Amino acid sequence: MSTDERQRKTWRPPEGFMPVESRVEGVTVHAPVPPEKEGSELVSVGRCDRCGGEARFDASTGRLRCGHCDSQRDVAAVEVGRDAREQEFRVATLERAARGWGAERTQVHCESCGADIVVAARALHVACAFCGSERVVTRSAPQDALRPRYVLPFQIDTEHARAILEEWLGSGWLQPEGLCKLAGSTSVQGVYLPAWTFDSLVVARWRVEVGRTVSTGDTTTTVWTVHRGNHAVVMDDEVSIAVGDLSRLLLSRIAPFNLDGLVEYDPEILAGWQARVADVRIEEAWQEQRLAWRDKPREEAWKAIKENHSQLRRFMAVVDFTEESWRHVLVPVHVAAFKHRGKTHHVLINGRTAAIAGQRPVDWWKVARWVAAGLAPAAVLGALATWLPDPPQGLIESARFAVIVGVGFAAWLLHRAASEDDA
Repeated sequence: MSTDERQRKTWRPPEGFMPVESRVEGVTVHAPVPPEKEGSELVSVGRCDRCGGEARFDASTGRLRCGHCDSQRDVAAVEVGRDAREQEFRVATLERAARGWGAERTQVHCESCGADIVVAARALHVACAFCGSERVVTRSAPQDALRPRYVLPFQIDTEHARAILEEWLGSGWLQPEGLCKLAGSTSVQGVYLPAWTFDSLVVARWRVEVGRTVSTGDTTTTVWTVHRGNHAVVMDDEVSIAVGDLSRLLLSRIAPFNLDGLVEYDPEILAGWQARVADVRIEEAWQEQRLAWRDKPREEAWKAIKENHSQLRRFMAVVDFTEESWRHVLVPVHVAAFKHRGKTHHVLINGRTAAIAGQRPVDWWKVARWVAAGLAPAAVLGALATWLPDPPQGLIESARFAVIVGVGFAAWLLHRAASEDDA
């Protein structure tokens, strides 16, 4: 055995280093051992200090309330609002971030809709909040997922949310009669949805040619000069829900989630409530957000240039993102799922602002009657204009106007009915 071979076999990495995956075959790579992840310990939550019964975070008081003896106590979470610390986009930041839920939780997988939900470890009966199915598989929640750093606590309890749902179901004029009665038997469940918040300074470096008219004797020419500049836009606290199978349309309708009420994550805030497991990675969400933000500085720069110059051509802009930061938070949403004539309809309610959006079944016979009523004046006036041997010009114009109004009303009504039924 040569000296080099003997040294390779007896060599050991320095203290604090560990072997990592190598991309070069035959080459061993060592890297520093990552520090222990903060907040890895599990704590017991959801127990009453007086009687040992089940306790639940009360949305109306912001305190932990026992369901047996009705005693209450404060939650140790600290309110930080928009001063909540943001984190940079660095690999080391993600590696050192806390993992798990900080307490024993049970993960529920719905076999009907595929949702993964986290509930209290001692929950005996669980139905899926997103479809109402009881065909669920439970297991201990893994503690390797990125832990939320902040929470926007519920301020609207389940009973209040049910009342909002009942009023909303009964307020539509295109819906079947008695629809609001479904609210009493509808599953309404408060669920904390995982979300990323993003911040960035978005800068458009632009270039454009500006024309200036020059007259020389009888000749007029345009002289083009190149102008350059930067236009910056601060994008702040954009919330991106980290759940891929929820309707983006419905989520946008119950937005915004005011981050002024953010508190530091405490497992006790989740006591008695469900939480959805994030299935959209931060890298994917950030790339989507960058695409959504890319056009704004370009458009603002172009608008500002047009205000000062009349002759422009060959405008180009390159967009850069700097000072990028993020947070992992939980936002409160009440989820309702009800069935009408065999079809499942979903409703979302903002757990702080009471904004509501969802699917409402449409009575298409009622829609047809409204459409007929809207077209009736056009039909009557058109028939008169056709039957009269010499109809007055005013009647003809009225018939045309009635047709335009009737067709427009019918198109608007059909579009609205379809959007409510398929939101």
